[in-house]
Amino acid sequence: MKKRILLLLSTIILATVVSGCGNREDDNNRQRIVSSRDGHKKDDDKDKKDNNKKINKVMYTYVNPNNVESFQMDKATYYDNQLVLSIDDLDRCYKTVEVYDKDFNKLDGYNYTIGRDEIVVDGDDVRKISGINIYNNDWNYITIRYLDSNQYQALVWYEATEVGTIIGEGDEDAYLTKAEKEARLERQKQYEAQVDDTYRRFAGKWVCESDPNEYIEIYEDENGVRRINTTFYYEPNGEYETSEDTFRNSTYAEKNYKGPDDKGYYILTYGDDGWGCLYSYVVSEDMNSMWISYVDDKVYVRQ
Repeated sequence: MKKRILLLLSTIILATVVSGCGNREDDNNRQRIVSSRDGHKKDDDKDKKDNNKKINKVMYTYVNPNNVESFQMDKATYYDNQLVLSIDDLDRCYKTVEVYDKDFNKLDGYNYTIGRDEIVVDGDDVRKISGINIYNNDWNYITIRYLDSNQYQALVWYEATEVGTIIGEGDEDAYLTKAEKEARLERQKQYEAQVDDTYRRFAGKWVCESDPNEYIEIYEDENGVRRINTTFYYEPNGEYETSEDTFRNSTYAEKNYKGPDDKGYYILTYGDDGWGCLYSYVVSEDMNSMWISYVDDKVYVRQ
């Protein structure tokens, strides 16, 4: 009888101990589950905080990423408050940007970061952004339009010495609006009229006063090509040589306000691509005497 009572007590104690261990293990499991849930909640909160700008995504993937030779952009991704432009190996020289709306008006109040592979613009309602300028400096930059379409258009601008900044790369016709093309055509007509007027006023032969074998001739050849040739004595070889060039579409005259008496004219001609002044002449106010700008000791008289 005594043995049975001891056995019963042992069984009760063991059950109590096992039951107690099980409760602690369950508590630990429950604690681990709660901690895990809290951890996930913290991670979710962090993700929401990190990605609070990356909602309502709209993506434009471009048909031709290499719109210009020196620049490639694959896509533009718009979120509510962030715009990401995916670019391939942007030159490190480009450091600043400006953004524009669809009417090409500059937009302020946006922050940006520039990397080799992307440009990120942050701010309210980035969906207003339709264009962006990427600057190296005032004379080398990229202007981009139509970001929110299936094909952006870009122009790369370079300095061209005397004539200022010119387009080095890009399809200008695809870039410009219809109104801009019409304005460009009107400017071209005015420019051509100015060139025609310059030719009409200065065409003829201008002979050097000190050496009649040296002369400047502005004329139209048998093929209807306007030319401006200069024959001069070349001292190193002791012979007369002729420098021939066309009276280019970039040839025009302007008032000379740089002389001591602010009189006369300049005839300036630039290369067809706008790079560099090819030749420059100074003409007296009565248009009877001419000087080559870099040889001012020789006077050429109209014949």
